Amino acid sequence: MNSLIQWIKNWGFKLIVVISQAVNALVLNGEPDQTLSSRAYSCNNVKGWSLVERAINFVFFWDENHCYKSWVLDLEFSNRIIERSKV
Repeated sequence: MNSLIQWIKNWGFKLIVVISQAVNALVLNGEPDQTLSSRAYSCNNVKGWSLVERAINFVFFWDENHCYKSWVLDLEFSNRIIERSKV
């Protein structure tokens, strides 16, 4: 039963990431592999994005510095892809 619960949690997390990436890419014309939270952190010096970052961090109040952590996760994911593609 625990493995089923874990599978559901992993699936749900992936679904949330896909939705975030879709909003970033399709609605906000961003990169398709970047989550909205990650973009909010990386663009927080661009007009309006610091407000978006604060709003997202407020929504995810239990996850301190959520946008920064999301940005780090995106970088780590990119680095894993690069490492796997090395010959």
